[in-house]
Amino acid sequence: MKSNTYLAQIVIIRLTGFDAASLSFNFRQSFPLSHNSYEIPTLRSAILQEKAHLRAAYYWLNLYAPSTNASCLERTRGCLEAAHHLRQIQAWKLISQILWLQLEGEGSGFLYQQLGDSGLFKEQIDLYLPLVGKTDEFLDLLCWQGLGEAYTHLGRYQQAIEAFKSLLQLARQKSHLLVEARALEGLGRCYGNWGNYQTARAYCQESWYCLDQFKDEGDRNSDIKQQKGQTLATLSYVAIHLRQYRRAIACGEQALAIAREIDDLETQWYALGRLAISYAQLGQGQKAFRSLEQQYRQRHQNQDLRQVSALLINFGLICCYQRKFQLASQCVQESWEIHQQMGDANGQCSGGDKRP
Repeated sequence: MKSNTYLAQIVIIRLTGFDAASLSFNFRQSFPLSHNSYEIPTLRSAILQEKAHLRAAYYWLNLYAPSTNASCLERTRGCLEAAHHLRQIQAWKLISQILWLQLEGEGSGFLYQQLGDSGLFKEQIDLYLPLVGKTDEFLDLLCWQGLGEAYTHLGRYQQAIEAFKSLLQLARQKSHLLVEARALEGLGRCYGNWGNYQTARAYCQESWYCLDQFKDEGDRNSDIKQQKGQTLATLSYVAIHLRQYRRAIACGEQALAIAREIDDLETQWYALGRLAISYAQLGQGQKAFRSLEQQYRQRHQNQDLRQVSALLINFGLICCYQRKFQLASQCVQESWEIHQQMGDANGQCSGGDKRP
């Protein structure tokens, strides 16, 4: 795992020729010259303002030291502040490198993944949005997909749709079938969340058609399998709202099987929730309870605290109906603690009422 000092050396010294001790620059050596390259601040020497931003970026990466029990936002603040300063001098290549940093104590994911896993979607958007169209098409694919997902999580569906449509256009230009399937499924989710279920189903079916073209490769490639699971989970969601509960169960069970095979916890979570709703609508209470119970056991693996809180309330109500009052009380207590952690006074008030 890279230390902050090492990261600063990679991002600032090695990539720009910036010497942290002397604050000297060699832009000719660091960047190829081109008539259209506006990312070179000057062909001779950096002006004072540019030096100040690069110095600030270096020190945020090298010297910022959050406490050991700091939140993900505090732990990633050094990288986010460095990206902000580099943005002021249009150092797009340097910012793109920050996306791929791995921080101590943050697991194995890259910075952009860690932000999403911790629900820091606004911070993700601040990283992605300025980079679109600034470096290469691979990064554009990453940014458009990341923007679509972040906007979706924030409920900004119009912006999410625009991002996924841009991703779809670029994927088709590059004949990237898997990314095309991801963009189509993302559009399906957005239109589903918007209540346009027929359009959502059409996009998801088109996504499945793309995935089906992989045939035998789809059985070996975990990325393809993961997307199949996500598309099936979205189809299950859409089927519920179209009151096609048996179809929702069929899609949900397939999604769950694939997600368990590749250890995709996020898709497992969604599939179990949709199975619980579908079974409940068909009057199969025990199966609905078992699905929610499995989801309840996975609650600590979900970083979206509002989703976990909603599960706890729903599961707690079912426990009350089944006279499992101790487990119901535990669910309400956990929900109250989550809302307290989020600073949600309304949630604390509703969660604090422990009456069955």
